[in-house]
Order: sequence, then C-alpha cells, then structure tokens
Amino acid sequence: TEIIERANLSVIVGLGFISIIYVVILMMFIYFRHASMLQEQKTQMQTEMLGQQERADELRKYAADLKVGYNEAFWVGDHYIQTIDAEGTAHDYGCVYLNLEAINYGMASADQAQKMMEYMDTTVTDSGNADTFSRYAFAPRVTMRDNQYWYVYLYGEPGAYGDKQLQNGGADFYTMYYELMSWIKTGDTERAYERLQSLVNAFDEDQHLQGNNVMNDGSKNQHFGEGSVGI
Repeated sequence: TEIIERANLSVIVGLGFISIIYVVILMMFIYFRHASMLQEQKTQMQTEMLGQQERADELRKYAADLKVGYNEAFWVGDHYIQTIDAEGTAHDYGCVYLNLEAINYGMASADQAQKMMEYMDTTVTDSGNADTFSRYAFAPRVTMRDNQYWYVYLYGEPGAYGDKQLQNGGADFYTMYYELMSWIKTGDTERAYERLQSLVNAFDEDQHLQGNNVMNDGSKNQHFGEGSVGI
C-alpha cells in the first residue's frame, strides 16, 4: 500500500511539474509575441526620431503587408479562423481570444471589429446558448465550438464542451482584458462597464476563483489537473 501511495504521489508531482512547464511556455509565448509587436512600434518611433524616415516607412510597409496577408488567409466574413494546417485544412472552433486580441491590436478594421463582436455575442455556441460573453462572470469562453481534436492534450481527453477542459469551451481570466478593450474599441462602453462589474462581483462574492478549488457553479479551476476555467 505504501509503495502504491508513493507511486501515485510521484505521478501527481510529475503531472504538476509538466503543467508548470506548459504554463511557463504559454506565458513566454504570449510575452514574446506582444514584446515583438511593441518592439516593432518602438523601432519605428526610434528611426523617425533619428531621422531615418526611409527605414520607418519600410517597417510600416512590412506591418501593412502582414495585416493584408493575415486577413486574406484567416478572415471568413465575420471572424478570424483559428489556424490552417500544413495540408491547407482550416480549423475553426470559434476562437474567441484570437478575435478579441485582433481587435485590440488593430489587426481588424473598425467594420470587421463590429462584425466580430456581433458574431461572438449573438452566435449560439455548442452549449446550445449564445453565451460566449455570459457563461462566465470573469472572462469570455475560450472557444465557441466543440473541440475534440485540435489542441494540446496535456490533461487527457477533451471531455464535453465547456465541462472538462479550459481549451474546449471553458474560460481563461487573462482574456477578460481583451474583451473589455474590444467592447470599448467598438463603442459599447456600457457593455464594457457591465462586464467589468461582473468581474469585480465574481471576486467579491467568494466564488472560489483562486487555487485548486471547485467554484460555486461547479466549474473546476485548471490547476495541476483538468478544469474548465483558468484563473
């Protein structure tokens, strides 16, 4: 019995270590992606300040070309699809965080941004309800479509939509910033304020939003194990 308990403990510790590595890699990816964008803007400003207008114009052209290419490849009328694999097959699970970040960083035009917010706000998800921005008080859903295939299988089976895995219809806290900014940038400041209030209330009402706990609505935090929410 003692040997089995030690073996189980080793497995738990091992999974926890792998989870930490995964989170660190994910955060590094997000950091360096954003840092790269900020560095490009900084470089443009520096070159102009140094009188290198030609180089600044060149960098702006690169940015404009990137924007055109991305829109040609991933825009499908009212939102951006998630990815296109090496064989040219598109995978679209209604990737909410991707579209919100595209609005925030100016990848989408004002018209596109309006269409994206309407799409995410009114489209029925695979939960059976139009609840991308209402299922969770602290963040929008990560995806709108049931994803049984296209994501990192760190925690095993994907489970039912919105039930077991954050990556499959769950919610991740950091995306709330992009939701709030997207409401503001598309002119709906009242909606932004309402969502900010829901976020504050979620923490104020002691909904167990921290640690490896089950929330009041039954959702489980994804800390060192499977869960549909990430805080």
